[in-house]
Amino acid sequence: ELAAAVTNAGGLGMLGTSWDAPDVMREKIRATRALTSGPIAVNLAMSLDQHERLEIALAEGVQAISFFWGDPAAYVRKASEIPLANGIEAAWPKGRIMEVYLNIAEWGPGIFGAEAASQHHFRKPASRLTEREAALLAVALPNPNTRVPSRPGPHMLKVAGVVERRARVAGTRAACAVR
Repeated sequence: ELAAAVTNAGGLGMLGTSWDAPDVMREKIRATRALTSGPIAVNLAMSLDQHERLEIALAEGVQAISFFWGDPAAYVRKASEIPLANGIEAAWPKGRIMEVYLNIAEWGPGIFGAEAASQHHFRKPASRLTEREAALLAVALPNPNTRVPSRPGPHMLKVAGVVERRARVAGTRAACAVR
């Protein structure tokens, strides 16, 4: 019913069908179709064999199919963290949130916190990092196991340059992150 309501409101209603038995998936699509004439989509996890479900979606005329990789448990865990994040944002100013995050973030195997990362990658305290070195540390955060600040590749250098320029433009608006 939610997918139909989203579609009827002008959006794209998405049905989670990755773990449904094929007959349950088919019925879900048909029940949604009975509630809306607009487009609907299905979501399929690529970590499972989805050939039969893909065939059902195509046969039932689903307009969009979203594929995602990985274990859905991670997404459930992330969703369960939303209330905690909202509580932290209500209790702490942005500067404190950034300070705590930068002091507990993992910057590589066994390297926790910006100070440890600075010492490990650049052999100096974080307070003495250049703008480029700080940007390289920031760029490493999405995946510090493959992005090594002390050995940046061309892509990492390019993104670090963007981070540097944006930090300069942000000026005092970014003070909570750079003090």
